[in-house]
Amino acid sequence: MSAEPETWRFIRFGLVVTGTCEREFLPQLFREISATGHARFFVLRQAGQRAQLTQARIDDYLNHGKLIPDRDAEIAYDIRRHVKNVDCFAIWIDDIESDCRASAEAKLHRLTHAMDVVIGTETAPRRRCSAHFLVNMLEAHYFAHIDAVNEVLAMNLAEHAGDCENIVHPKNELKRLANQAGVAFDERSNGAEIVRKLNLDHILSNPQTCRALRTLVAWCWEAIGEPRSDKFRLTDGVYWDITAGQLSDLPSVERIGPLAAEESYQPLQN
Repeated sequence: MSAEPETWRFIRFGLVVTGTCEREFLPQLFREISATGHARFFVLRQAGQRAQLTQARIDDYLNHGKLIPDRDAEIAYDIRRHVKNVDCFAIWIDDIESDCRASAEAKLHRLTHAMDVVIGTETAPRRRCSAHFLVNMLEAHYFAHIDAVNEVLAMNLAEHAGDCENIVHPKNELKRLANQAGVAFDERSNGAEIVRKLNLDHILSNPQTCRALRTLVAWCWEAIGEPRSDKFRLTDGVYWDITAGQLSDLPSVERIGPLAAEESYQPLQN
């Protein structure tokens, strides 16, 4: 009797992140996706935020024979080295703070254009790359699972009534609320504890909120070959039109087995 074909799929998601907290916390935030046994998240590099490029800066690069800034090229080359393997996907994650919301499309173009230039458009490796945003920053999503915050800080905050992605400056808002309660909030030590308690399914349980995060999660979920379902409210939840177009660019699911050298794989160092 012939053995049945192997259908196991194991994906390494390499993340490009902005700050130290994102570098330390983001792989932990996605642990519910990793728990499927089909994925691992790790940080390729910490790159800092990318601002919208003005036309004057674009013209300056072109006048010097460059298509993109040198720093963007360095990041994109790291991504290209990672996605040369069919089992490797990459996500460039930046922040969109409230005063930059209007420039989100331009910021997305900067990130995706850098990958287009270095990796090539319409190539298989390029389709394994995407760019997404934390709106208005990672700490916004603490407000979508307030029980985790209350447990870590010994507070009694009520659930946030609106969309946490609309909080103007969630980090400062959390510090303000903690100060009112006589509690000190440290974004790294307390943040690490909070993220370990966050439940991604709970954060995305309201189909009308967290559209940017849901779009990012949907990209990862479909990348590992999982169909959209009630989990993370992927079937009836809102998506962010700025980044949702990338969902249709994902390569079709194919048979991918776990790499034999998975344990010895070392991410690029910043």
